[in-house]
Amino acid sequence: MRNKNHRTTIARLIWQTGMVLVLALSLLAAAVVMKRVYMVQEALVVMFVTALLVAATLLLLVCFVLFQAGIRRTILWTIAVVPSLARFSHRQVASTNPIIPPPLQR
Repeated sequence: MRNKNHRTTIARLIWQTGMVLVLALSLLAAAVVMKRVYMVQEALVVMFVTALLVAATLLLLVCFVLFQAGIRRTILWTIAVVPSLARFSHRQVASTNPIIPPPLQR
């Protein structure tokens, strides 16, 4: 693996697989041209559907990566902000003298 980026490797693998399928279907269509016209039409429809599926898969993967980055940023922001908000609380969380228990509030 040349590139250590996992997302780039997955996208490249999906792209290569899609291109292999499209090229194989193109060769199949070219071989069938001499036999029957409706087979060529079917092969073209299959190539079109395959291209749509590859595009949809890549779009879903990009959306997943962006969503994952947004969730990670939200979690990191929450971890960073919650302690600073707790400092602004008016209620004292711990007593200054740990031996004497805090008074009961009614």
